[in-house]
Amino acid sequence: MKIIKLFFSLVALLAGGVTTGCSDNDSDDQKEAPFIYLTQAAFDSPYAVPDNYKYEDGADVISVPLSIHRAGLDKLEAYSVKLEVLDETIEGTEKLPEEGYVLPDVINSSEGVRTCEFNLDLNLDFLREDHAGKIYSLVLVLSNPSKYVVEESLSKVEIRIDPIALLKDSDLYYEWELLFSEEFEEADVNTNVWSIYDEEYGHSNIGVLKPEAFSVKYGILNLTCYMDPKYPRVVTGGMKHKTPFTYGRIEFRAKSMLDPDGYVGGVILTWPASERWPQDGEMDFYEILSPQSSVLNTFIHHPDFMDPNKDVHVQYTHTGLDRTQWHTFRVDWFPDHLYLYVDNVKVWELTDVRRIPQTAHRFVIQSGSKVNVINNPVTLEVDYVRVYQVRQ
Repeated sequence: MKIIKLFFSLVALLAGGVTTGCSDNDSDDQKEAPFIYLTQAAFDSPYAVPDNYKYEDGADVISVPLSIHRAGLDKLEAYSVKLEVLDETIEGTEKLPEEGYVLPDVINSSEGVRTCEFNLDLNLDFLREDHAGKIYSLVLVLSNPSKYVVEESLSKVEIRIDPIALLKDSDLYYEWELLFSEEFEEADVNTNVWSIYDEEYGHSNIGVLKPEAFSVKYGILNLTCYMDPKYPRVVTGGMKHKTPFTYGRIEFRAKSMLDPDGYVGGVILTWPASERWPQDGEMDFYEILSPQSSVLNTFIHHPDFMDPNKDVHVQYTHTGLDRTQWHTFRVDWFPDHLYLYVDNVKVWELTDVRRIPQTAHRFVIQSGSKVNVINNPVTLEVDYVRVYQVRQ
């Protein structure tokens, strides 16, 4: 089950100053009348979707979690309460049509349960229709409880639903089509689809770029920097996928060793197919800036706004991420935005179109060293590479 953006906490709600008008303290054998309320009604109104929802892979609904809470001293007997949809809307919205949702008419509580949870289920087929920027709302109210008093000031909740924003946020808006993938299941790198560098000098004229730096074992690509007496300089490596692509989803899983001497690093990136740099940009998703540190960086290079021949960049530092462990990186690259995910969590976004590459790129894996002589082999490992594009 895939849970997305389930932000609110009932414990935080109760501890955060919601006045219920009753107490669980039964000193002097006195207590106030117990009552029930919609928990979301205690938040700022309206209650907005996609700020809070859950989606189960393969389901035909996106669920908005709601709950009823009861307060006051009681034995927590079972009860039922009617849930009604009012003929009201939030200003600037339309009422959500009945075909757009499923909602229980009656909520039944179990005995001994203080908080009773239920869902407003939004139909995925409806959400995927062309709504031409429409925003919907649904106004719910509690009534006719079998027991307890309804706290009127907390009995109504206004829910604002933005279908397009919800689908995009839940990754259900686009239909992705696999352009190419590399699972590294063969004995060696497949040179039919990858160009492997074979050059006398590496980056900054340090070391050599040789195919021997690459090996494949147990479905993992290993890119190892090491000393080879036949050169004799450090051997580094680089390889570029032969398929260019413009925009899409880029995904890979990787981990990398630390270099205790601080010499060897690596980078997983895209490079312009035109070879025009920096004019056509560069996207370094996984770059080892400090070989002795487990921290990673992401750089998006682009030409200077005043001088197109000058390289500048924006940077995101993955603070707290240990690159010696496996992590999945994903980038959704569009003309007007770039979203970066790590282990399925969005960690950074870029929306300045001037900084986002707009031409075809190729996927690249490479390593490098700061010096010609290193003391220890250092390896960057890649489990898979997958690139998708939006189905037309």
